[in-house]
Amino acid sequence: MSHPLQVAIEAARGAIRALPSTDEPLQRMTERGIDRGKYDAALPIREKLLPIADFLDPFSATDQSARFNEIPRPVVNSIVGTLDQIKNIAEQMLTKCQRQTSNLVPPSYGNSELMMARHVETLHGQIYSELNNLKPVSRISTSVQSPGSITNARGDADIVQTYDVALSFAGEDREYVDEVARILKTQGVNVFYDKFETVELWGCNLADHLGEVYGKRSQFVVIFISTHYPLKGWPRHERQSAQARAIRENKIVLLPARFDDTEIEGLPSSTAYIDLRKTSPRELAELIQRKLRK
Repeated sequence: MSHPLQVAIEAARGAIRALPSTDEPLQRMTERGIDRGKYDAALPIREKLLPIADFLDPFSATDQSARFNEIPRPVVNSIVGTLDQIKNIAEQMLTKCQRQTSNLVPPSYGNSELMMARHVETLHGQIYSELNNLKPVSRISTSVQSPGSITNARGDADIVQTYDVALSFAGEDREYVDEVARILKTQGVNVFYDKFETVELWGCNLADHLGEVYGKRSQFVVIFISTHYPLKGWPRHERQSAQARAIRENKIVLLPARFDDTEIEGLPSSTAYIDLRKTSPRELAELIQRKLRK
């Protein structure tokens, strides 16, 4: 018998995959009893659900019941509850988008589609934080050159956390960066952002740990350049660690994003960058994901 968590993953994933695509023929939509106008209005919800299905796909490739048996029951129940919410939202999309064929008015969102989409985004973040460490195969991180494992004092091998992207910024620019980080996380990107790492960083030698993260364990490092950035010690350490790796491995590691035209030591003025004066946090998050897929 499959583990309850495996069953919940399959149910949520299946409900999302059952939703019509955006280019579904009108005749097919009509045959399914779906009002095209209502469905188009609900597309923001579908767009938030699809990355969840993508994230769950690796769990569906093989039965993970043996691994799930190691998870404490209260944690399993919490994850299953979140997955059930996601499944219900996907199924309700079809119910709420039904065509009216009688005097009985079908249920609808009542113009609350965007609110529901934001709720789905929150659920995605919950599922990501609960399941990402158990994911059999990373959708993006497999391309990261991992240092493999380290050995602790007992001689046991410990898995080293790697990241798709690490964010380097001055505290004065946190508002923008925070939004980018949260969007990336909800989209399944393994991002290093200090607020997500409070427990991991607690008690660490930050100079050594951040040097490892920015210099060895992240595929890319986005540096958020502003007048404040070169004046800060930790961002300087993060950038220098990433630059050393770029020189050592002869590859692109640093991805500059500029709030202004401040010059950065060691960064050639000819280096291509993203102008944040013309780019929203969501647009930057999308660009980062495109870079990771290259």
